[in-house]
Amino acid sequence: MIEHVINLPEADKQLKFIQLYIKGEPYLVCEDSHNFHSVILEKTLRNFNLKFEQIELSALLKIPKSKGENYELVGAGQIGGFKNKLQFYGNSSNYGLRTNAKHLEKIKSYLPTGIEVKILDF
Repeated sequence: MIEHVINLPEADKQLKFIQLYIKGEPYLVCEDSHNFHSVILEKTLRNFNLKFEQIELSALLKIPKSKGENYELVGAGQIGGFKNKLQFYGNSSNYGLRTNAKHLEKIKSYLPTGIEVKILDF
């Protein structure tokens, strides 16, 4: 079974994240801040063995569609870890998404006990 929260940042570390529903279940996936959100999405979909179509952004760049038969990308941005606090901020320029507060509420029950969550708007 794959966890609903994948690779939370450690203290004083910044990562990129995506928020998605897979077969109706909420997931939060965090990865190295050097990866594009589209790369994180593609890796996640492959890990779940989900088929997806791609959008051609340019002659050299194709990215997964934000919605497919068994998944939907609903949020993306950056996440910072600070002791017992997670801060969500920023956006994904490829997908035009920011932190999805409703999704984050659903994912809170999968976070370790005592973690405070905050969405920053800047």
